Amino acid sequence: MIYVPYKGTGQSVLAIVTGEVSLGFNDVMTNLPHMKTGRLIKGE
Repeated sequence: MIYVPYKGTGQSVLAIVTGEVSLGFNDVMTNLPHMKTGRLIKGE
């Protein structure tokens, strides 16, 4: 696993949604809209 720093949450979510990175740690409220549309799935 490699640490990839982002300046903000928006940039990190965009990187996850577009497939630039495969894993990220953000709060639920930031990810929730993307989870509802199916762009993000929760890990098990």
